[in-house]
This record gives sequence, structure tokens and C-alpha cells, in this order.
Amino acid sequence: MMGMFDGLIDDNKKPKKGVEYIYMLDMVWKPGQLRSFDIEPGTIVVDVEKQDNGSFTFNLKEGGDDIYETNYGWSLAENTPENILKINEYEKFKIVVEESKEELKKLRSLIVDLGEEDVLGEEDVLV
Repeated sequence: MMGMFDGLIDDNKKPKKGVEYIYMLDMVWKPGQLRSFDIEPGTIVVDVEKQDNGSFTFNLKEGGDDIYETNYGWSLAENTPENILKINEYEKFKIVVEESKEELKKLRSLIVDLGEEDVLGEEDVLV
């Protein structure tokens, strides 16, 4: 997903004030804590600020005044119709990739390797 959106990974980019961002990871941190917290990918965040240490702090749009943090600027995409379309394309592609991995796994299971039983249940033996 890196590089797919107009994220904030570039050191020269700063979050825009008053702009909503889509947070694409499944966990966040609280400033000064090592413990992570689960979050739904695609959550809308507001009040994004870049910190001196390079991390980003923000609030959840629908979640009160708690401040959360991430070090991954690429995970923050502006909440625009264009980015939403890209995210939807990415999610569809991810499904195709997962389905392809399952199909590959099934096909690999049909390959007879030396020392494994073949399709008829007989043991392959080198003579």
C-alpha cells in the first residue's frame, strides 16, 4: 500500500489543518506508551499534526478527545473521493491476491515430490 496514496511519509510534507485523513493501519499508539490499540483500517482521523520526532498525532473523528500516534506517514491518506476510489481498488486487488494464494496452495498440494505419496497413494521411490 505504500506509495499508493498521497501520504505524509515525505519529510517535507506536513498535514493540512482542517483536513480529514483516512488511517489505513489496524493499530495506533498513545504518545509515550509502548502498548498498541486496535483500530479499524479506514478510520477517519482529524487534527493530524507532525511531531518533532517525525511521528504524527491525531484524534479519531468519531472517538472523543483521545490523542493517538503513528510513525507511519504513508498510512495517512487525505479523505478525498480519489483516494477512496484507490482504497477500494486496493481492497479488491487484495482479495484477488488472497484468492490466488489459496489456489496456488491447492495446486502445490497436487504436485508429487520425491518421498511423498502420489495421487494413487503409492510412495515415490528412487530406483
